[in-house]
Amino acid sequence: MGAIAAVVQAAQPFTIRDSQVALETFEEDPSVDSGEEDPGAEPDERAEDSEGSDDAEHELDLAEPLAVYVDCRFDQSHSGYHGTLPIIITEDDRVIEMVTLTCKQTGSSWKIETSALEEALTSLEQVGLKIQEVVHDDNSQVDAILAQHDIMSSKDLWHKCKNIMGKFKEVLQEKRRSPSNSAVEGATMIAAIAVFLVQQLKDFCRDNGLQTTSSKLQLVQRVSLALKLPEAGTSTEIQRTRPLRYL
Repeated sequence: MGAIAAVVQAAQPFTIRDSQVALETFEEDPSVDSGEEDPGAEPDERAEDSEGSDDAEHELDLAEPLAVYVDCRFDQSHSGYHGTLPIIITEDDRVIEMVTLTCKQTGSSWKIETSALEEALTSLEQVGLKIQEVVHDDNSQVDAILAQHDIMSSKDLWHKCKNIMGKFKEVLQEKRRSPSNSAVEGATMIAAIAVFLVQQLKDFCRDNGLQTTSSKLQLVQRVSLALKLPEAGTSTEIQRTRPLRYL
C-alpha cells in the first residue's frame, strides 16, 4: 500500500513529512510509468507497421497510367489576378499536383490555365507518373496541349452540357430578336401562337389592322381568330396557352 493511500485510510492529517514519504515511495516503485522512454527498450513494431501500411495505401503505382481531372480556378487578390490548377485522380479524388500562376508570370490571364497545365504535366513526367487521360472543361487550347503530350482528352459532362445549353439559348434569343410575321402566319395551332413573344404578336396585330393589348392571352386569341385556326373559338384551347405566356 502506498504512503498516500495509507494516510487517507487512517484518516490522519496529511503533513509535509507524509508528502515526502509518498514522493520517495512513488520514485522507488518500479510499477509506476514515468512517461520517459527507456533507451534500451525495443521500438514498437506495431506502430511502425501501421505507419507503413498507411504509406502503402497512398503510394501511387508508377507503372499504371492514370486518368485525372483538371479545372483551373481563378481568383482576384491583392497580389494580382491568379489561377490555381489542381490535378485530381478521377478514381479516388486525390490531388497529386497543384500549380498556381499569376498573370504577371504568364503575361496574360488567358494563358494561366494552359501554362499551369504544361507545368503540371512536366512535373508529373519528371517523377515518372504516366497520365493516360485528362478530363477537362471543353477547352480547345487544353486539347492542343494534351495532343502534344499524347494524352487522351475527354470532356467533363457538366461543362459540355453547359456549353450546349448556352448555344441553344443564343439561337433562341436570336430568333426572338427577329420577329417574323410569316412565322406567325404559318402557325396552325393556338399552342404554336402562344410560343411567340408579346412583341411579335403585337407587330402581327398592327400589320394586320388588329387592336393590340398588353395581355398575351388576348393577343393569342385575336391572332388565332385572324388566322381562323380550328380551335380559335374554343375557350378551352385558349386557356391552355397560359402556361406559355412567359416564353
